[in-house]
Amino acid sequence: MEVEEWVSDLFTRQSLEEFVFYAESSPEGFFPSRGTYASLTILELGTWDPVYLPDAINFPNLKICRLRSATLYMHSEDLTQQFFSNLPVLEELELRDCDWNISELLISAPALKYLFITGPSEAAFSRGPIPKFKINIFAPNLLSLRYTDFAAEDYILHRFETLVNAVIDCKRLYRSLPQEKDPISTKFIKKLSNVKRSKISGGTFEELLFPDDLFINWPMFHNLVYLEVASKISFSEDKTLLNFLRISPNLATIIIAQGFVEHLSSTDGGWTLDMVPQCMLLHLKAVNFFEFYGCLEDLNVVQIFLKYARVLERMIIKFDSNLPTDEQNEVMKKLLKFPRGSTSCIIEVL
Repeated sequence: MEVEEWVSDLFTRQSLEEFVFYAESSPEGFFPSRGTYASLTILELGTWDPVYLPDAINFPNLKICRLRSATLYMHSEDLTQQFFSNLPVLEELELRDCDWNISELLISAPALKYLFITGPSEAAFSRGPIPKFKINIFAPNLLSLRYTDFAAEDYILHRFETLVNAVIDCKRLYRSLPQEKDPISTKFIKKLSNVKRSKISGGTFEELLFPDDLFINWPMFHNLVYLEVASKISFSEDKTLLNFLRISPNLATIIIAQGFVEHLSSTDGGWTLDMVPQCMLLHLKAVNFFEFYGCLEDLNVVQIFLKYARVLERMIIKFDSNLPTDEQNEVMKKLLKFPRGSTSCIIEVL
């Protein structure tokens, strides 16, 4: 039996609940127009070829949809957009390395809880332009969002009142130093103000726009208790992280996962605190630094956390593996002399 016949036979059955298909190419007429899809609850596709959908296709009970290196096509862009807006019970949607030949990706799913969007690597666009399109998401019950892709042309995001976890990396080709500010990435992060736990790449952080009237132009992240900066970030360029702490009054844990980097154009000596963030005074209990190198800029930041975090319980420092042991010991001697706002704070070296 040919693959086309096998697939067609599967979708003409009344009781098919789960369909998982991975192959380098997909057969024509992948979804037969006379197929029955009402019982399907899990759809997982991985193929480099486009998958064409009949105009009248409907998945009324689909709960999990995973598209990996697969792109859905219908006869018009409007119908392609409607596909992701006609899944009434969808709870999980994963779009990985998908190629969208559309002007707007519209996802409207009232039951959606988990949304994962992962774009191709930078190498995939080494010879051609990055496709630009808008991303419009309406998911009022979303719990977890992971976005690792190039910045969209625009984001239209409705409020995520129930959001618990967010992992964000708005990638860019040929990032320059100093980091260029991006109003689109800023708009994206602002819409996540209800999140409780967030992991943001250092590159995305440094693109954020923080005007002087911070509390007028940014929402407060009242629910945020855990923040991880997932790649190198500069603390001396424009105090982006410090500004973010000021709008995160209940933050209890912060992790700097891959060390710091000092911009070549940096001229100031690091942070200065005109106003201590509320989270430092009342809630911050754990601060972790990984890939720590112990330069002057690094030490300045650690000193500020130790001095002003009044309820800090533990600071963990993991040195960069390239830093010699004797230099690590010298750095620790300096750290242990810093004044501490919390008498119960323990510094742990990994």
